[in-house]
Amino acid sequence: GCAKLVFNNYAKNPAAYIKHLKNMQVDKLTDIDLVGERKPGFSKPPQEIFKNISALAWMATGYEVKVSPLRTCMMYNTIANNGIMMKPYIVSEVRDYNKVIKKYEPTIVAKNILKGTTIAQLKEATFAVVQEGTGKALKNDVYTICGKTGTALVADKGISYDDNVYHGSFVGFFPKENPLYTICVVVRTRKGADTYYGGQIALPVFKAVADRLYANSIKTHKSLQVDANIENCNINPKGIYGNNLTIINRSLNCFNVSPKYNSYYVNAIDSLGNKNYEAINIKKNIVPNVSGMGLRPAIQVLEQSGLRVKCDGKGKVISQSLIPGTTIIKGTYIHLQLS
Repeated sequence: GCAKLVFNNYAKNPAAYIKHLKNMQVDKLTDIDLVGERKPGFSKPPQEIFKNISALAWMATGYEVKVSPLRTCMMYNTIANNGIMMKPYIVSEVRDYNKVIKKYEPTIVAKNILKGTTIAQLKEATFAVVQEGTGKALKNDVYTICGKTGTALVADKGISYDDNVYHGSFVGFFPKENPLYTICVVVRTRKGADTYYGGQIALPVFKAVADRLYANSIKTHKSLQVDANIENCNINPKGIYGNNLTIINRSLNCFNVSPKYNSYYVNAIDSLGNKNYEAINIKKNIVPNVSGMGLRPAIQVLEQSGLRVKCDGKGKVISQSLIPGTTIIKGTYIHLQLS
């Protein structure tokens, strides 16, 4: 892959490859407004690195180069930004009693550090990773993602390669057509971990953050047609407070229920197969039915009833160890199975 590509093109002139890396500023601080940033660079002088004929191949996959996740994020952001590298910053304004004392604006670090054709190829390659490669778990019908998984053995702080400690990573940007966000996730494993690939440990974190960002970015969403209908059957709450249900219903008008403020509601099916939204009655010392609820609301309901909770699995509750409607003995635990 990339190792072979770099080796074939730069084996006779490795200095040119180092020059490209320096043009991309992999050996410079980002100068982000945080204390303690460590200087990146190469593991040893390039002339020492290239005494090993396979060094170029190793460098292409990330070895021999000491780069922080923030710098990696900057590089991918540069691809998303069509070759313009931006300086990262945390603080946008400093205020004193709502008066702006200092304002920080986006700052360009470098322009045109990659050819336009190269950027286009990189976008397509990273898009393919998500569509059909190691990032396929991110593929969805709602928004497009470009990114790459990474897995590297670690040797630092008394750790040797033989200890099998890994950095699993995923870095990418979205949406592909008009990128708004770039995210870099790096997860370090313990010694001898069985699960360590970037697609296994870093990708789920990326997905959780990306989904939340996209869901809260109204300008990225297509507007609904005026005559669009939200069908009742498309909404399936796993356990939602009455006041939240009221807020949703006010906008979508999709629930056939008049919620009570302090009750939880779940989707239930009556004897005729019709869907209705029923309140969960919370009575002190009486076991409630939390089947179908998510873990968090289920715990809140059960603890309000006087139970202690243990659980296995993830997702929604598919079974509970205590029969709904029975009396609770003080200090009793209830076991939930989720799926």
